[in-house]
Amino acid sequence: MYCPGCGTARDGRYPSCPWCGTSFGPPPARAGAGFAVLAVDIVSCGGVYAAGLAVAGLVATGRGAEGLHAATARLGWLHLLLAAAVLVAYRLGAQLAGGRTLGRILLEGAAATGTVPLFAPAVVTTLVLGTLTGVTAPPVRAGPAPVPSTASPTTDGRTQAIGLDTLIAASSNSRTRLRTALADADRCVDAEAAADTLRQVTAERDGQLSRARELPVDAIPNGRTIRDHLVAALAHSVAADRAFTAWADNVASGRCGQDANYAEAGRASTAATAAKRSFCSAWNPVAVGFGLPTRTEDEV
Repeated sequence: MYCPGCGTARDGRYPSCPWCGTSFGPPPARAGAGFAVLAVDIVSCGGVYAAGLAVAGLVATGRGAEGLHAATARLGWLHLLLAAAVLVAYRLGAQLAGGRTLGRILLEGAAATGTVPLFAPAVVTTLVLGTLTGVTAPPVRAGPAPVPSTASPTTDGRTQAIGLDTLIAASSNSRTRLRTALADADRCVDAEAAADTLRQVTAERDGQLSRARELPVDAIPNGRTIRDHLVAALAHSVAADRAFTAWADNVASGRCGQDANYAEAGRASTAATAAKRSFCSAWNPVAVGFGLPTRTEDEV
C-alpha cells in the first residue's frame, strides 16, 4: 500500500507517513476480524469488571463479611452500577487511545504504542468504584451470640439433667390436658368431665412438685438455682390448678361463667408464668451443654 499524500510505500509501523506527515488512519480490518475484535473487547471488559468486583468484595470482607463470595453476593444492584461504569471507562479509554480498543490493537494490527490512555480509565474505575462499592455494600448482620454454657457434661451431671428434663416433659403433658379441660369448662360443655380431669391434673402436678423438691442437682452447673425456679413454678401451678378445679366444680353444678375461684387461679397462673420464665433462662444454656432440648415457659 502507498501513502495517499506522496505516493511512497506505506510503512505499517507508523500511524502517519514519515515523509509527508499524512495520517494513514486505522488499517482496514481483515475479513472476519470484526467478531474477534468484539470478543476480545468483551473479555477485556469482563476482566476489568471482575477486578472491580474483587476490590469491592475485599473491602466488604474487611468490614465483617464471612468471605469474598458472601461479600459480593450482597452487592445487589451495585453489580449493575459497577458493570456500567466499566463499559463507560473502557469506551473512554478507547477514545483517548485514538479509537483503538484492545481488540483492534491485538487483532487488526493497529499500532500498539501509546496504549496507556486505553487502560488508565479502567484502572481508575476499578480502584475507585470497587472501593466505593465495597464500602456501601450492606454488612453481615451478626446473629445473637450463643450463650456460653458452663456445663461440664460428666456422667453424673448428664444423668441428673436427664432426670430434670423428664420431669419437665411430664409437666408439659399435664399442662396439655389442663388446657383442654379449661376450654370445656369455660364453654360450659361437659363440665363434670372437665372438673374430673382438672382434679387428676392437680394430683399429677402435686406429685411433680414433690419430685422436683427431691431432684439431685449437685452435678449440674447452677443446679440449685435451676431447681428452685422449677419448684416455684410448679408450686404456683398447683395453686392455680386447685382454684381452677373449684371453679369447674361450680360450673358443673350449673353456675356457668367465671367466679372468684377463676380469678384466684389467674393470679396464680401469672406468678407461675414468671417463675417458668426464670427457670427457662437458667436451664436452657445448661440443657444445650448436655445435648438436651431447650424449653419455653409454655412447655413447663
